[in-house]
Amino acid sequence: MTTINNVIDLIRILYEQPEWAAQVRAAIMGNRFLELPDRVDAMNQAIEDLARTGREIAEAADRRQARLESRLDHIEETLEEHGKQLEEHGGMLAEHGEKLEEHGRMLAEIREEVTRHGGQLAHLMGHNFEALAAEPARRKLRDALALSTLAVFSQSGKPSARRLENLAREARIAGAISDDGQADLGLADLVFEGMNGAEPVFVVAEISITVGVEDVVRSARRAALLGQATGARAIAAVVGAGLETDAAGEADRNAVTFSQVSEAEAQDYQ
Repeated sequence: MTTINNVIDLIRILYEQPEWAAQVRAAIMGNRFLELPDRVDAMNQAIEDLARTGREIAEAADRRQARLESRLDHIEETLEEHGKQLEEHGGMLAEHGEKLEEHGRMLAEIREEVTRHGGQLAHLMGHNFEALAAEPARRKLRDALALSTLAVFSQSGKPSARRLENLAREARIAGAISDDGQADLGLADLVFEGMNGAEPVFVVAEISITVGVEDVVRSARRAALLGQATGARAIAAVVGAGLETDAAGEADRNAVTFSQVSEAEAQDYQ
């Protein structure tokens, strides 16, 4: 058995027994201290990797800078060349300046004419849609409102429009509606008459390719006028290929029925 009399004996034994030395170091310093060399090596490796990445980034930046400088040189050369060309053609530009102004005025006049004709075309398209959408709207409203019958009573631009005009005039004479009410009611795009079982019903419809808030408001107002004029139930409706978001909310608030009729569906009844 080995006897330890002093520190020198202990150091000698630890040199002779490396596994004892490792255990003593672990007991005195802890495992984290023993792991320090490995951690230092890992840190050195990370530093080397970071340095290498930095060098790569710097090299890439240098290459990019070189490309940018080359492009700038090319741009400067191009601008200089174009500047010379502009100077050479300056006289020609001045000479044609008046012609350009004249052509500009002509173009502005043409644009105004196109805009005017565009508005007229849109107006004609709207009227055409109003005329063609009546039949598909009649069928869809009849089904949507669960009416037993539904027929056209009055349609704007058609001979039947006089029926609504006469009705509105008689209601105004009878004092059921005002002069303004008569005029407003006579402008309704489309009025249907039908039956809900034994109950007579009118449906007042405003037609537009894209139904807006004003269409909904007019329909609700004119349906109320027709109800006052006749004493019968009058339902407000709007007909169109599309319904604006604000108009949809207005329709819900005013109990106005929306009947969607696409332009293709309307054309089918042409």
